[in-house]
Amino acid sequence: MSQLDRTLPAHRRRALYVGNDWVLFQQIEDAIKPAFEIVMEQEVPHIWPDDLELVLLEAGRDMPATLDTITRITAHSKGVAPFLLIRDRNVELLLQASRLGVRSFIEVPDDLPDVLTIVQKVNRHSLGQGGVISTFFSLKGGVGCTTLAVNVSHHLSEMTAGRTVLVDLNVPLGDTALYMGLEEDGHYSIADFIYNMGRFDEKLVYESLTRHDSDVYLLGLPKRLEELESLTPEAIQATLETLRRYFDHIVVDCASDLSAATLSCFDESDYIVLVTEPSLASLRASRTVYELSRELGYASDKLRLILNRHTAVGEEMIEELIEAMALPVSARIANDYLTFLECIKEGELLHDYAPGSLPDRQIHSVAEMLHQGTQGVSEPAATRALPVLQRLFRKVRIAQ
Repeated sequence: MSQLDRTLPAHRRRALYVGNDWVLFQQIEDAIKPAFEIVMEQEVPHIWPDDLELVLLEAGRDMPATLDTITRITAHSKGVAPFLLIRDRNVELLLQASRLGVRSFIEVPDDLPDVLTIVQKVNRHSLGQGGVISTFFSLKGGVGCTTLAVNVSHHLSEMTAGRTVLVDLNVPLGDTALYMGLEEDGHYSIADFIYNMGRFDEKLVYESLTRHDSDVYLLGLPKRLEELESLTPEAIQATLETLRRYFDHIVVDCASDLSAATLSCFDESDYIVLVTEPSLASLRASRTVYELSRELGYASDKLRLILNRHTAVGEEMIEELIEAMALPVSARIANDYLTFLECIKEGELLHDYAPGSLPDRQIHSVAEMLHQGTQGVSEPAATRALPVLQRLFRKVRIAQ
């Protein structure tokens, strides 16, 4: 029986590797396992599964044989074009493979760590979607939504080589600039961006945004309240569509309401990151958003629930509440209020102030989840680089 005949877990998408290199297959399997369940076949299967979403073909030394395999895959694959794994840039092979319908090329071993990112990006561009939009939202304020949006943006910037922008739509008084230590900078606001949108080219887009030391770009709110009138749902939608063309990831920090502007963000977003905390009021608000999302027709895989300020105290009761409300938690962020408070006071991001701490590693996992398009994260080990008091004593010694 073919490996493709076995039943795969429902939460993973199905992928096929065609080739003979077992070591390379295992490397590919490790790289894409957050999103895909992959099996290996030495030959093109005669019966093609209907739910196969990704095909990776190993380019052999025999170019005619490789091209013949490409032809057979495209004939059977029901519109799923293969990615070709190449060890050297044979120009003739690249040209002919492209003509036969290969979706893209993955160079091994150089591209192996980024296989999943390459696949996701190519698939998005083939749909004309551009960058990914992740909107951070909570119907109940004060749960750490802005803190997470800012710090997740930092990790996403590292993953996208600086092609991440944070958009502050926490109207009327967003705090993203404050949390990033950019409050005193005269930054270009989203109102300015909307006014000049029709005049932009790629150079002007990047020059118009404020760039943090972490390489995260910021598009903040205007300081004059009367300028907020330009933030109509249509203008917000146009702004996000424009940013998609120039950035790999757009993070939106949204207001804690269900206004037309907020819903326009939801409509444009690939992921709605719903931030909650372990309290009945916050979990009940999250449940309300889940029910509303179904009424509005959003796909269930569009939402990611983040349980912030998670502690071991009362954990059993909270887990029972989450289960009773049928809330699928994608990730948990440990409660480290003092550290986050010090970050804000110092105008530093968590990764700069407490690198390697448990919350920092958990936030990094959330960024990976959004970057790779997976449903949830694996929990990092509960160890910390430096306790809060030790870091504070260290700062005192340095000052002396």
